[in-house]
Amino acid sequence: MIAGLFLAIANKVLNQLGMPSPPRSAAASFDVELHFEQNYNITDLLSYVSSNIPKLTLKQKGIYDQIMQIINSGVGKIFLGAPGGTGKIFLIKLILAN
Repeated sequence: MIAGLFLAIANKVLNQLGMPSPPRSAAASFDVELHFEQNYNITDLLSYVSSNIPKLTLKQKGIYDQIMQIINSGVGKIFLGAPGGTGKIFLIKLILAN
């Protein structure tokens, strides 16, 4: 339980903080980290996506749709490159939330 709290608060396992870890396998440690990474509020994410899709420009929306199609089909590769100030981070956050 303590190891999980340190992972949630500091994003580190006990060994990384100089503390002894309870005896468990590497797979069990991975499971704790995986659980932490998967512990998100789906309602908040859906709200974020639905409120921010209308904020996309036409060009961003086209790129968003293409990327989501690739992700959902599992076919293709994605590279997102553009000059600064074009909304890449906004677009990436939206894709990750979705």
